[in-house]
Amino acid sequence: MTQRDWQKDMEMCEAATPGPWKARSWTVPTADQYNVTSEHDASEIFTAWQGARYPGGPEVSADQAKLNAIVAAEARTALPYWLQEAKERGEREQQLRELMKDALGCMVMFAGKEDDHVQRIVKAFRTLYPDTPAPKEEEENKCRGCGSHMVPQWGGDEGPESHWEECQNPDCDYEEGDNQ
Repeated sequence: MTQRDWQKDMEMCEAATPGPWKARSWTVPTADQYNVTSEHDASEIFTAWQGARYPGGPEVSADQAKLNAIVAAEARTALPYWLQEAKERGEREQQLRELMKDALGCMVMFAGKEDDHVQRIVKAFRTLYPDTPAPKEEEENKCRGCGSHMVPQWGGDEGPESHWEECQNPDCDYEEGDNQ
């Protein structure tokens, strides 16, 4: 599949005659063509001919000419719609990817990176996102006093601003601010 530039494609759509467009049979001067016009001002956008346009050229059937005109007319509104939809889905996918990384980090912190469930999820995540590095047990998630895992804590209804971490080791007496 050819790589496309979303921004350039959207700019191309915006620069074209405003839509929606409409396809119809054109019977004057002959009945061998279909045209696409703007619904705003009836200006002609595109003509699809049946038959051969030049000697030795390919024959286009009446049905094919009609379908070509319909596709061109529908593409005027369909392409910008799907471009916007793709952009929004890409943004949602990026948010989900970041959320999955955070969730996987929490799983590693609680269960360890060797846990079977963690390994299964890492494998599936790497299938979806091959550029994702293996999860690490971050130093920032370890107690500075004893090296045990720190457990995230939240202050109830106060929201994410009231987040802190506590050491899992009940024998550790390290307090934030100690110089060890």
